[in-house]
Amino acid sequence: SRDCCSRCCGGGRHEAAGGEAELANGLERWGHLWQRRRRGLVQERIDGERADHLRRINELEASLQRARQEAAGGPAADGA
Repeated sequence: SRDCCSRCCGGGRHEAAGGEAELANGLERWGHLWQRRRRGLVQERIDGERADHLRRINELEASLQRARQEAAGGPAADGA
């Protein structure tokens, strides 16, 4: 068994018979794709969290506007 780097398989152990040369060839060939995939997943998470936060801000602003209208004695925006 060979110790593996974290880019290849998460820090596990290799059972391949090819040895270090095969591992180095695999990293050279596929390592940049793993790095790009990881960056893509991080960006996707950031974008998703941003959308969630913007949606929550809109909800809070609408709630604040309804509360202000009710406090001023006017009807609520949703007709309740």
